[in-house]
Order: sequence, then structure tokens, then C-alpha cells
Amino acid sequence: MDTTVKYIKMCGKAREIQLYRTVEKRCEAGDFAYNDDEGIIEVQEAGVMLLAEDVWLPRQDQLQEMVAETSGFDGKRMIGLELCNLWAWYQQNRPGDIGVEIELWPSWEQLWLKFVMKIKYDKLWDDKKEKWIK
Repeated sequence: MDTTVKYIKMCGKAREIQLYRTVEKRCEAGDFAYNDDEGIIEVQEAGVMLLAEDVWLPRQDQLQEMVAETSGFDGKRMIGLELCNLWAWYQQNRPGDIGVEIELWPSWEQLWLKFVMKIKYDKLWDDKKEKWIK
């Protein structure tokens, strides 16, 4: 599980992702979150509600589910196709050529978060500016 400062920052600035853990969608056992007072928090029991200042840190499997829910395909097949699409896009549109600085694969969670944000919200993480851009 990625608990780096960079992943925490990426998750905290991905408002669309943070909406997955609202009052209606409480935490599951095994979820991770971060806040400045306590640092990394591992949720021990289902139903816990995060505070406004907490940053939910989705696991790789949770990020994969977010992509699968937007498609009628079988999850694994669809994910493979979408990863091929992401790689093809990356090869054709070198981020530096369009004014975005991207490190493509620092961790699985970061790769999947970038993939979810690109596929669902058409946003890219700019490593230099440390924010999501359209």
C-alpha cells in the first residue's frame, strides 16, 4: 500500500475520488486514510466515517473497481484493454510535449489513481505543479 507523501497529496487533491467515502459510502475494514494529527490510519472495522480533514487512500483493488463500474465489460478484460489504451495514449502524447510533467509508474496505487482520473475525469497529475489538470 502506497503511503508516500506524494500519494497522499494526489489523493487529497482528487476530490472526485474522495467522494467515494461519503456518508453513504462509509469505510471498509482495511481502508487507509491520512490526517495531519494521526498520520496514516488503517480502518479496523467497516462503517467508520472519515472526518472532513481525513484523506482517503484507496487501495489498488478499490481503484480497479472504480474503472470496472464505468464499463459493461468483464472487469479484468476491460482493465487490460484500458491499460493498453493508456499506454498508447502515453506513447502518442508524451506529457512533456503537452506541458505536463508526469512520472508514469512510481507505484501501483499511483498508476491506478492516474488511470482512474484520466479515464473517468479526463485529468492528469502534473508532478511539477502537484495538481490534477484537465
